[in-house]
Amino acid sequence: MTISQDIRKQANAIGANVADMNGESIRDRLNELATCVEELERRELFLNCLEASGVDNWDGFDYAHEMMDEG
Repeated sequence: MTISQDIRKQANAIGANVADMNGESIRDRLNELATCVEELERRELFLNCLEASGVDNWDGFDYAHEMMDEG
């Protein structure tokens, strides 16, 4: 089970009327979080595939790391 799937499972277990201190639905917030985590999981999978296919041998790879460190 992925992290996003676990978050959605937890969200579904929470009653629809459960709210946080600000009155926001905890279930809705967990579902929003799960959507963000799903996107990160997809991006991680893509990056792993790029690395497995040799993108780390690309001339711009070190430059990309420098850009990330500056960011």
